[in-house]
Amino acid sequence: MPEDFRSGVANHGGCVLLGPEAKDGKRRSGAALQEAPRAVGRYADVGKAALVSEFREILNGARLGIVYQPVVCFCSGEVLGWEALTRGPRDGPFASPEFLFGFAEEVGLLYGLEKICRRLALEGLGAMEPHQKVFLNIHPSTVRDPNFVRGETMAVVRQVGLRPDNVVFEVTERHCIKDFAGFDRALEHYRSQGYLVAVDDVGSGFSSLQSIAEIRPDFIKIDMALVRGINTNMVKRALVETFASFAEKIGSFVIVEGIETEEELVAVVATGAHYGQGYFLGRPAFPKPYPDREALTRVLAPAVSRGS
Repeated sequence: MPEDFRSGVANHGGCVLLGPEAKDGKRRSGAALQEAPRAVGRYADVGKAALVSEFREILNGARLGIVYQPVVCFCSGEVLGWEALTRGPRDGPFASPEFLFGFAEEVGLLYGLEKICRRLALEGLGAMEPHQKVFLNIHPSTVRDPNFVRGETMAVVRQVGLRPDNVVFEVTERHCIKDFAGFDRALEHYRSQGYLVAVDDVGSGFSSLQSIAEIRPDFIKIDMALVRGINTNMVKRALVETFASFAEKIGSFVIVEGIETEEELVAVVATGAHYGQGYFLGRPAFPKPYPDREALTRVLAPAVSRGS
Protein backbone atom coordinates (compact mmCIF):
# COMPACT_ATOMS: atom_id res chain seq x y z
CA MET A 1 0.00 0.00 0.00
CA PRO A 2 1.52 3.36 -1.04
CA GLU A 3 2.84 5.36 1.88
CA ASP A 4 0.88 8.48 0.95
CA PHE A 5 -2.38 6.63 1.37
CA ARG A 6 -1.23 4.68 4.39
CA SER A 7 -0.47 7.94 6.15
CA GLY A 8 -4.10 8.96 5.76
CA VAL A 9 -4.92 7.15 8.99
CA ALA A 10 -4.64 10.40 10.87
CA ASN A 11 -7.03 12.11 8.84
CA HIS A 12 -13.72 5.49 5.06
CA GLY A 13 -14.34 1.56 5.49
CA GLY A 14 -15.19 -2.07 6.66
CA CYS A 15 -14.36 -2.36 3.59
CA VAL A 16 -16.82 -0.63 2.39
CA LEU A 17 -16.57 1.48 3.70
CA LEU A 18 -16.69 4.21 5.56
CA GLY A 19 -16.68 7.72 6.57
CA PRO A 20 -14.85 10.44 8.31
CA GLU A 21 -12.81 9.62 11.35
CA ALA A 22 -14.71 12.23 13.32
CA LYS A 23 -17.57 9.76 13.12
CA ASP A 24 -15.48 6.67 13.81
CA GLY A 25 -14.89 6.14 10.13
CA LYS A 26 -18.50 5.18 9.53
CA ARG A 27 -19.85 6.16 6.16
CA ARG A 28 -22.77 8.56 6.43
CA SER A 29 -23.99 8.06 2.90
CA GLY A 30 -27.41 9.45 3.68
CA ALA A 31 -25.79 12.87 3.71
CA ALA A 32 -23.29 12.06 0.97
CA LEU A 33 -24.84 14.07 -1.81
CA GLN A 34 -25.53 16.99 0.52
CA GLU A 35 -21.88 16.92 1.52
CA ALA A 36 -20.73 16.73 -2.10
CA PRO A 37 -20.78 20.46 -2.92
CA ARG A 38 -18.67 21.25 0.14
CA ALA A 39 -16.33 18.34 -0.56
CA VAL A 40 -15.75 19.43 -4.12
CA GLY A 41 -15.19 23.06 -3.16
CA ARG A 42 -12.83 24.65 -5.62
CA TYR A 43 -13.17 21.64 -7.89
CA ALA A 44 -16.80 22.47 -8.63
CA ASP A 45 -15.89 24.17 -11.89
CA VAL A 46 -14.09 21.08 -13.18
CA GLY A 47 -17.34 19.51 -14.34
CA LYS A 48 -18.91 16.12 -13.80
CA ALA A 49 -17.20 14.51 -16.79
CA ALA A 50 -13.78 15.42 -15.43
CA LEU A 51 -14.75 14.10 -12.01
CA VAL A 52 -15.89 10.81 -13.53
CA SER A 53 -12.56 10.55 -15.35
CA GLU A 54 -10.62 11.22 -12.15
CA PHE A 55 -12.78 8.75 -10.26
CA ARG A 56 -12.10 6.03 -12.84
CA GLU A 57 -8.38 6.70 -12.53
CA ILE A 58 -8.64 6.19 -8.78
CA LEU A 59 -10.41 2.87 -9.33
CA ASN A 60 -8.05 1.67 -12.04
CA GLY A 61 -5.03 2.47 -9.89
CA ALA A 62 -6.65 1.29 -6.68
CA ARG A 63 -5.57 4.61 -5.20
CA LEU A 64 -7.33 3.98 -1.92
CA GLY A 65 -6.07 3.33 1.59
CA ILE A 66 -7.57 1.02 4.20
CA VAL A 67 -7.41 1.45 7.97
CA TYR A 68 -8.78 -0.88 10.63
CA GLN A 69 -10.58 -0.26 13.91
CA PRO A 70 -10.74 -2.97 16.59
CA VAL A 71 -13.95 -4.46 17.97
CA VAL A 72 -13.43 -5.59 21.57
CA CYS A 73 -15.16 -8.33 23.58
CA PHE A 74 -16.40 -7.09 26.95
CA CYS A 75 -16.33 -10.53 28.56
CA SER A 76 -12.63 -11.15 27.90
CA GLY A 77 -11.04 -7.92 26.70
CA GLU A 78 -9.87 -9.70 23.56
CA VAL A 79 -10.31 -8.44 20.00
CA LEU A 80 -13.28 -9.94 18.17
CA GLY A 81 -12.11 -8.41 14.92
CA TRP A 82 -11.62 -5.19 12.97
CA GLU A 83 -13.81 -3.00 10.85
CA ALA A 84 -12.10 -2.00 7.61
CA LEU A 85 -12.42 1.68 6.70
CA THR A 86 -11.60 3.27 3.35
CA ARG A 87 -9.58 6.44 2.84
CA GLY A 88 -9.62 8.28 -0.49
CA PRO A 89 -6.66 10.17 -1.98
CA ARG A 90 -5.86 13.01 0.38
CA ASP A 91 -5.50 15.68 -2.29
CA GLY A 92 -8.54 16.27 -4.42
CA PRO A 93 -12.33 16.16 -4.27
CA PHE A 94 -12.47 12.46 -3.38
CA ALA A 95 -10.63 12.92 -0.11
CA SER A 96 -14.03 13.05 1.58
CA PRO A 97 -15.38 9.50 1.97
CA GLU A 98 -18.92 10.88 1.86
CA PHE A 99 -18.24 12.39 -1.54
CA LEU A 100 -16.24 9.36 -2.72
CA PHE A 101 -19.06 6.90 -2.09
CA GLY A 102 -21.91 9.31 -2.79
CA PHE A 103 -20.41 10.16 -6.18
CA ALA A 104 -19.86 6.47 -6.98
CA GLU A 105 -23.50 5.75 -6.25
CA GLU A 106 -24.67 8.72 -8.29
CA VAL A 107 -22.73 7.72 -11.42
CA GLY A 108 -23.38 3.98 -11.16
CA LEU A 109 -19.88 2.94 -10.12
CA LEU A 110 -20.54 1.95 -6.53
CA TYR A 111 -20.12 -1.77 -7.16
CA GLY A 112 -16.68 -1.22 -8.71
CA LEU A 113 -15.59 0.95 -5.80
CA GLU A 114 -16.79 -1.47 -3.16
CA LYS A 115 -15.21 -4.41 -4.97
CA ILE A 116 -11.79 -2.75 -4.87
CA CYS A 117 -12.26 -1.73 -1.23
CA ARG A 118 -13.14 -5.30 -0.22
CA ARG A 119 -10.08 -6.64 -1.97
CA LEU A 120 -7.74 -4.07 -0.42
CA ALA A 121 -9.26 -4.61 3.03
CA LEU A 122 -8.81 -8.37 2.88
CA GLU A 123 -5.32 -8.23 1.38
CA GLY A 124 -4.09 -5.68 3.91
CA LEU A 125 -5.55 -7.33 6.97
CA GLY A 126 -2.63 -9.54 7.92
CA ALA A 127 -2.79 -12.55 10.23
CA MET A 128 -5.85 -13.17 12.38
CA GLU A 129 -6.84 -15.78 14.91
CA PRO A 130 -9.25 -18.42 13.56
CA HIS A 131 -12.21 -16.94 15.48
CA GLN A 132 -11.59 -13.30 14.57
CA LYS A 133 -13.61 -11.29 12.05
CA VAL A 134 -13.22 -8.53 9.52
CA PHE A 135 -16.25 -6.26 9.15
CA LEU A 136 -16.93 -5.08 5.60
CA ASN A 137 -19.67 -2.51 5.01
CA ILE A 138 -21.83 -3.06 1.94
CA HIS A 139 -24.61 -1.11 0.28
CA PRO A 140 -27.88 -3.06 -0.09
CA SER A 141 -27.78 -2.60 -3.85
CA THR A 142 -24.33 -4.22 -3.98
CA VAL A 143 -25.59 -7.41 -2.36
CA ARG A 144 -27.99 -7.95 -5.25
CA ASP A 145 -25.52 -7.02 -7.99
CA PRO A 146 -25.07 -10.01 -10.35
CA ASN A 147 -21.31 -9.52 -10.29
CA PHE A 148 -21.24 -9.81 -6.51
CA VAL A 149 -23.02 -13.17 -6.70
CA ARG A 150 -20.26 -14.64 -8.85
CA GLY A 151 -18.06 -15.27 -5.86
CA GLU A 152 -15.34 -12.68 -6.42
CA THR A 153 -15.19 -11.93 -2.70
CA MET A 154 -14.93 -15.64 -1.88
CA ALA A 155 -11.92 -15.92 -4.18
CA VAL A 156 -10.10 -13.16 -2.30
CA VAL A 157 -11.14 -14.58 1.08
CA ARG A 158 -9.58 -17.91 0.19
CA GLN A 159 -6.54 -16.28 -1.35
CA VAL A 160 -5.66 -14.53 1.93
CA GLY A 161 -6.22 -17.69 3.97
CA LEU A 162 -9.53 -16.80 5.59
CA ARG A 163 -12.87 -18.58 5.79
CA PRO A 164 -16.28 -17.05 5.05
CA ASP A 165 -17.12 -17.08 8.77
CA ASN A 166 -14.21 -14.67 9.29
CA VAL A 167 -16.13 -12.09 7.24
CA VAL A 168 -19.07 -10.01 8.45
CA PHE A 169 -21.02 -7.99 5.89
CA GLU A 170 -22.37 -4.81 7.48
CA VAL A 171 -25.60 -3.37 6.10
CA THR A 172 -26.33 0.11 7.37
CA GLU A 173 -29.81 1.15 8.48
CA ARG A 174 -29.12 4.48 6.84
CA HIS A 175 -29.73 2.92 3.44
CA CYS A 176 -33.28 2.35 2.34
CA ILE A 177 -34.11 -1.27 1.54
CA LYS A 178 -37.22 -1.17 -0.64
CA ASP A 179 -37.49 -4.87 -1.44
CA PHE A 180 -36.86 -6.82 1.75
CA ALA A 181 -37.95 -10.11 0.16
CA GLY A 182 -35.40 -9.85 -2.64
CA PHE A 183 -32.72 -8.53 -0.33
CA ASP A 184 -33.33 -11.39 2.10
CA ARG A 185 -32.96 -13.96 -0.69
CA ALA A 186 -29.64 -12.39 -1.66
CA LEU A 187 -28.43 -12.42 1.94
CA GLU A 188 -29.37 -16.07 2.31
CA HIS A 189 -27.09 -16.84 -0.63
CA TYR A 190 -24.12 -15.47 1.32
CA ARG A 191 -25.20 -16.96 4.62
CA SER A 192 -25.33 -20.37 2.94
CA GLN A 193 -21.64 -19.91 2.11
CA GLY A 194 -20.80 -19.16 5.74
CA TYR A 195 -20.63 -15.35 5.75
CA LEU A 196 -22.04 -13.45 8.73
CA VAL A 197 -24.25 -10.35 8.65
CA ALA A 198 -24.47 -7.22 10.80
CA VAL A 199 -26.98 -4.37 10.82
CA ASP A 200 -25.08 -1.12 11.26
CA ASP A 201 -26.08 2.30 12.64
CA VAL A 202 -28.98 0.96 14.72
CA GLY A 203 -30.48 3.82 16.69
CA SER A 204 -29.46 6.53 14.23
CA GLY A 205 -31.90 9.29 13.39
CA PHE A 206 -34.06 7.60 10.76
CA SER A 207 -33.35 3.95 11.40
CA SER A 208 -36.09 1.33 11.49
CA LEU A 209 -36.36 -1.86 13.49
CA GLN A 210 -37.82 -3.49 10.38
CA SER A 211 -34.33 -4.09 9.01
CA ILE A 212 -33.41 -6.11 12.12
CA ALA A 213 -36.62 -8.12 11.93
CA GLU A 214 -36.17 -8.87 8.24
CA ILE A 215 -32.39 -9.37 8.11
CA ARG A 216 -32.05 -11.35 11.39
CA PRO A 217 -28.42 -10.27 11.81
CA ASP A 218 -25.63 -12.05 13.63
CA PHE A 219 -24.52 -8.67 15.02
CA ILE A 220 -26.45 -5.51 15.85
CA LYS A 221 -24.22 -2.44 15.80
CA ILE A 222 -25.53 0.40 17.96
CA ASP A 223 -24.95 3.86 16.51
CA MET A 224 -22.80 6.31 18.41
CA ALA A 225 -25.83 8.61 18.77
CA LEU A 226 -27.02 6.33 21.59
CA VAL A 227 -23.55 6.17 23.15
CA ARG A 228 -22.59 9.82 23.43
CA GLY A 229 -23.16 10.75 27.07
CA ILE A 230 -24.66 7.38 27.96
CA ASN A 231 -22.90 7.56 31.32
CA THR A 232 -25.24 10.40 32.35
CA ASN A 233 -28.30 9.57 30.26
CA MET A 234 -30.48 6.83 31.75
CA VAL A 235 -32.77 6.73 28.70
CA LYS A 236 -29.88 5.89 26.39
CA ARG A 237 -28.62 3.32 28.85
CA ALA A 238 -32.06 1.69 29.01
CA LEU A 239 -32.26 1.56 25.22
CA VAL A 240 -28.90 -0.17 24.89
CA GLU A 241 -29.90 -2.61 27.66
CA THR A 242 -33.06 -3.39 25.71
CA PHE A 243 -31.11 -4.05 22.53
CA ALA A 244 -28.68 -6.31 24.39
CA SER A 245 -31.52 -8.34 25.90
CA PHE A 246 -33.35 -8.48 22.59
CA ALA A 247 -30.21 -9.61 20.75
CA GLU A 248 -29.73 -12.54 23.09
CA LYS A 249 -33.31 -13.66 22.51
CA ILE A 250 -32.78 -13.83 18.74
CA GLY A 251 -29.28 -15.34 18.88
CA SER A 252 -27.49 -12.13 17.97
CA PHE A 253 -24.82 -9.97 19.62
CA VAL A 254 -24.68 -6.22 20.25
CA ILE A 255 -21.66 -4.15 19.24
CA VAL A 256 -21.73 -0.61 20.63
CA GLU A 257 -19.95 1.91 18.42
CA GLY A 258 -18.47 5.33 19.12
CA ILE A 259 -17.14 4.74 22.64
CA GLU A 260 -14.84 7.72 23.20
CA THR A 261 -14.32 7.94 26.97
CA GLU A 262 -13.69 5.61 29.87
CA GLU A 263 -16.94 6.77 31.47
CA GLU A 264 -18.89 5.77 28.38
CA LEU A 265 -17.18 2.38 28.32
CA VAL A 266 -18.07 1.74 31.96
CA ALA A 267 -21.70 2.60 31.28
CA VAL A 268 -21.87 0.52 28.09
CA VAL A 269 -20.39 -2.55 29.79
CA ALA A 270 -23.02 -2.22 32.54
CA THR A 271 -25.82 -2.47 29.95
CA GLY A 272 -24.92 -6.06 29.12
CA ALA A 273 -23.75 -5.23 25.60
CA HIS A 274 -21.37 -7.84 24.21
CA TYR A 275 -18.77 -5.90 22.22
CA GLY A 276 -17.55 -2.35 21.74
CA GLN A 277 -15.80 -0.13 19.22
CA GLY A 278 -14.61 3.47 19.34
CA TYR A 279 -11.71 5.84 19.84
CA PHE A 280 -11.24 4.91 23.48
CA LEU A 281 -10.78 1.28 22.47
CA GLY A 282 -8.69 2.01 19.40
CA ARG A 283 -8.50 4.53 16.58
CA PRO A 284 -8.54 3.40 12.95
CA ALA A 285 -5.00 2.68 11.79
CA PHE A 286 -2.79 0.66 9.46
CA PRO A 287 -1.57 -1.94 10.15
CA LYS A 288 -4.51 -3.10 12.21
CA PRO A 289 -4.19 -1.85 15.80
CA TYR A 290 -4.87 -3.50 19.13
CA PRO A 291 -6.59 -1.74 22.04
CA ASP A 292 -4.79 -0.25 25.00
CA ARG A 293 -4.62 -3.16 27.44
CA GLU A 294 -4.11 -0.90 30.44
CA ALA A 295 -7.24 1.11 29.65
CA LEU A 296 -9.27 -2.06 29.20
CA THR A 297 -8.01 -3.54 32.43
CA ARG A 298 -9.25 -0.55 34.43
CA VAL A 299 -12.79 -1.23 33.25
CA LEU A 300 -12.83 -4.95 32.54
CA ALA A 301 -10.33 -6.14 35.17
CA PRO A 302 -12.21 -9.26 36.35
CA ALA A 303 -13.16 -10.44 32.87
CA VAL A 304 -9.78 -9.62 31.36
CA SER A 305 -8.05 -11.54 34.15
CA ARG A 306 -10.19 -14.59 33.47
CA GLY A 307 -9.49 -14.30 29.75
CA SER A 308 -5.72 -14.01 30.11
